[in-house]
Amino acid sequence: MSQQNVFGKISLKAGEDLSNKIYHLVKLDANGNAVLSGVGERAIGVLDTKGKQGEVVAVNILGTSKVVAGGPINIGSYVTSNANGQAVERTSEVNVIGIALESASNAGEIIEILLMPLSL
Repeated sequence: MSQQNVFGKISLKAGEDLSNKIYHLVKLDANGNAVLSGVGERAIGVLDTKGKQGEVVAVNILGTSKVVAGGPINIGSYVTSNANGQAVERTSEVNVIGIALESASNAGEIIEILLMPLSL
């Protein structure tokens, strides 16, 4: 059962329409706004509220968070972002956002991760 235990959350302006992207990985754009993270990009956290461009959104940055899986994920695996801001297992030396606390069998499943942003 996915849950969240958030110790740190920040508010940012949405730099794009994020109204259908709750629990997706986000990064900062050049203006400091939240936008979807892509492959190999450094995600700063997980979007915890919906928002259209210019609206304020909440981003989980510390603790555990729900996240949308981009494919199969094994429990205990390091996760990073795919092109759609979904969590996928790290397959190379890329930016890690956390560790999977649950496994996912398919894309679109919501799992819990331990937020632990680091660059490898």
